[in-house]
Amino acid sequence: MRVAYVHIAEFEVEVERELGRAPREGAVVLGGSAHDRSPVRRASGAATREGVREGMPLREAAARCPTAVFLPYDQGVYEEASARVIGTLREYSDAVEPDGYGCAFLDASGWGGIATRLRTVRELAAVASHPQISFAVSVGLAPTKFTARLAARDGEAVAVPDWMEEEFLSGFPVETLPLGERNLRRLRRLGVRTIGEFIALPPSETKLQFGAEGRLARSLATGQDPRPVSPPTVPGALQTRRSFDPPLDDRETVRWAMEQEAVVLCGQLESNVARSVEVCLGHVSTVAVLPAPSAAVRDIALACNRALDRLAPEVESVSAVEMRLLRVGPEVVRQASLWDAARPSELAHALARLREQFGADRLRRVVPGDPASLLPRKQFSLVEAS
Repeated sequence: MRVAYVHIAEFEVEVERELGRAPREGAVVLGGSAHDRSPVRRASGAATREGVREGMPLREAAARCPTAVFLPYDQGVYEEASARVIGTLREYSDAVEPDGYGCAFLDASGWGGIATRLRTVRELAAVASHPQISFAVSVGLAPTKFTARLAARDGEAVAVPDWMEEEFLSGFPVETLPLGERNLRRLRRLGVRTIGEFIALPPSETKLQFGAEGRLARSLATGQDPRPVSPPTVPGALQTRRSFDPPLDDRETVRWAMEQEAVVLCGQLESNVARSVEVCLGHVSTVAVLPAPSAAVRDIALACNRALDRLAPEVESVSAVEMRLLRVGPEVVRQASLWDAARPSELAHALARLREQFGADRLRRVVPGDPASLLPRKQFSLVEAS
């Protein structure tokens, strides 16, 4: 369960309610006044139950739901509120990928064991533990981004381990998959209504009849979603490239060249650290996440080797290798991913691991936090001496 998805339903409507511009209960429609010809931008659950849909003219929405409160769509306010939510989520993971207002993917691979991950999910879903988030939050934890998003919208705090992922997905409507209307009509004619019925189709026929959309939908439905949480490229990422003429088919030579390029990249980091590395071999690429933020050549090279092993079956010969360091920035203690200390007695061991990774002169003192929190990283913080 390496991916978490945080979902705040009807985020824009909830922001308007928090600001006091919309009633706490009842139908709310955002987009303009009831007499405008502009489209509906967002509607509350009470309005959608009356037939209001996004994109329909506001006049039609007023006719279908005359009791609704109509408000303008204040995009700047929603962006600011969503940024505040994302800032709070970064306390739990370095890799936070926004997915629209009030929604985001989190890299949960550094949250420790299963028990710690479940406690983190429950803490994320508990509104009271977030002074900056006063909305109802639902969280899904799963092996892939596709399943995590569905899990978050299926309950307040839902965890789906890999062994039950396919069973969990089987009951969702087939419209949940990224299929075009043409393929959906064909599936309805075949009597396929759920993801489980779609998976039951012969794999060869799925690829033949539904093309690239069918292949992607089948991979997502069977838990094969390799997309990383972080965007693959970010502005300001450090990168290097080495070409081979003639192309190489010896993996060990490519590995040696990547280790040499890792030395060059680490020299460009200066006082910063990287949290992941992207490796491109021709037209294919993958991202390897470092176990901890690092500027060490050894850590970067090991991550590149993992990426090369992942890409090796897809590439017969290598004409060029390109490496990018992603999520580069000042060194910040990533407490959630560096240790999994369920008891205060493990604090000394955790500090020893941190000093080994960052150096004895980088960690100065421990500042008490919230002793009532279930997570050790909330119970204290590590800071440098002033």
